[in-house]
Amino acid sequence: MERPFQKLAFRRALTQNSDMKIGSPCKANKQQARSEAKRAALVEAAIDAFGAQGFEGASLRDIARNSGAGLAAVSYHFGGKAELYLAAADAIAAHLQEMTQPVLENLTDPTGPAPARRVEQALDAVISLVLSDIAPAKWLQFFSRCEMENDESFGRIYGRVMTPLIVALSDVLKQAGPSHDSPGETRTRIGALILLIFSLRSQRNFSTLVLGWRDEPLDLSVVQALVKQVFLPDLYQVRG
Repeated sequence: MERPFQKLAFRRALTQNSDMKIGSPCKANKQQARSEAKRAALVEAAIDAFGAQGFEGASLRDIARNSGAGLAAVSYHFGGKAELYLAAADAIAAHLQEMTQPVLENLTDPTGPAPARRVEQALDAVISLVLSDIAPAKWLQFFSRCEMENDESFGRIYGRVMTPLIVALSDVLKQAGPSHDSPGETRTRIGALILLIFSLRSQRNFSTLVLGWRDEPLDLSVVQALVKQVFLPDLYQVRG
């Protein structure tokens, strides 16, 4: 004869087994989502801290506290401060790559407009990206800080984002003609142009004062025209 407690035990065991079979994947997914959210929060807090204070000045304890994740999460996800610093750089590089990929694809598409027009379109897009709020100020602050320190984080962002853009612009500009610049000279012109564009964001007060725009709102269309007229006047000769 089956006793009541045996029925109760059987039901409990059945319920537990059912939870293991059906509920566990859902629970695992929630745990994974929480873990990824903590990791993302740490990276965001790291971008803020390292951008504002540099690698040496930033406190890992403060980063962990501001992220809400805790120091244990830093060790779990990254291992230490240096690894978190590089992860922050990789995150910025990945976001910027995603933003600039369409620009690169249009720039290097041989079935698109003439080379001169593709260069113009690419430069307009880069200027818009850098000077607008599409790219958060804290990304550029982080990039400027690691550029000053000339460390691996700077190399990662520059190598993954800036190098492909500069190389592609230089190559397509050579196709546009009629400039007689050597490949090295063309790259120097593009490099100087990119430097100006970024300085208009990272050193806006100085740049606008030098250009006589101190008391005027920064007009993207004016910047786009000025950059091309000063650095790439041959584009207008080709189109004319």
